[in-house]
Amino acid sequence: MTQALQYDDLPAGSELRREYDGAGGVTITAPAGELPAPVRSAIARAALIPASAALAACVGLAGFGLQLIVRDNRLDPELRLPAIVALAIVAGGVFLLVWFTQYSRNAEAAANARQQSTALHATRARLLIESSGPWGNRSAELPVGEIAYVQVVRERLDPTLRTGPIPCVQVQLRNGTRHLLLGGHHPAELRWAAAALSQATGVDLLSEHFRR
Repeated sequence: MTQALQYDDLPAGSELRREYDGAGGVTITAPAGELPAPVRSAIARAALIPASAALAACVGLAGFGLQLIVRDNRLDPELRLPAIVALAIVAGGVFLLVWFTQYSRNAEAAANARQQSTALHATRARLLIESSGPWGNRSAELPVGEIAYVQVVRERLDPTLRTGPIPCVQVQLRNGTRHLLLGGHHPAELRWAAAALSQATGVDLLSEHFRR
């Protein structure tokens, strides 16, 4: 059978493995392990978005206030440059604080998720899920007719622990139940895995949906 997805699609250092059974089925295994550098880099880049939003808000509000003060001549001319420098320092501090907070929170959540080992076996008839690790053991057999779609999303894998949202593969059932899989892996790995599951089962593959 022609393999439309190749291992070259995965980032360097990926530990995901795929094996076809010769009848259209596919087995994907994700062993437990440490959070690799490419995943940490992806989390760091994602944290730039909220940090940039906070920076823009800080500069906008402070700049507007400074403009009003200057317009009303309530700030000596010789103090205007120091005021601008102070504004830049404060804005930079806000940016770094938000970025570091987001990165640390999401990196910790991803590292915890990465301790879970997962094996998936997908055919035109069913999807088998086997998972074990610190979050407990899980086993599920899902008939393909009950699966609505597969999608890469950003979700909190354990809301009770208030963990940060991280990318994962979502298998959505028609009855509203969902299974969140392969948390802690690189987004490119998740796209590859979601496409492989969709190809093997024939269910719809939706575009990514990342909640902030």
